[in-house]
Amino acid sequence: ELPMTPGREVAGVVDAVGPGVDAAIAGSRVVAHVGFRSGGYAEYALAPVEALHRVPDGVTFPQAVATIGTGRTAQL
Repeated sequence: ELPMTPGREVAGVVDAVGPGVDAAIAGSRVVAHVGFRSGGYAEYALAPVEALHRVPDGVTFPQAVATIGTGRTAQL
């Protein structure tokens, strides 16, 4: 339903954490698939901490998003 922001995969740096989440993850480079919600193309996105995967040094955010999204399909 419009208006909407497309995208189900996100990658970036953790800016803030919610209640009950270890604050040590703030500042980490991460990637996540946000499930059936959309909004991955937004400047900021929300994702449950259990959905986060750390992005290793040397891996770009576009590479990480490709891996967490369509890359999972290629592995099947």
